[in-house]
Amino acid sequence: MAMTPEDRLTLLREQLLEVQTAISAIHTGAQEYSIANRSLKRAGLSTLYAERDRLEKEIYALESGTGMFKKAYFEGR
Repeated sequence: MAMTPEDRLTLLREQLLEVQTAISAIHTGAQEYSIANRSLKRAGLSTLYAERDRLEKEIYALESGTGMFKKAYFEGR
């Protein structure tokens, strides 16, 4: 079943929030950390900024109707 534009917008907003959270975590010094024998390194800021920009553009396109699908009104002949 295809995703509705509203569902797609919700998903994109959730993803944008996750990216913004990751950016914020890096800005506060959590780029890389270790616990016991395990370590985690977050994506680089340039990657996160690029993903944030992509998500914001897609959200804008869906909200403004400038994306792939647009609303149209056709009068009869």
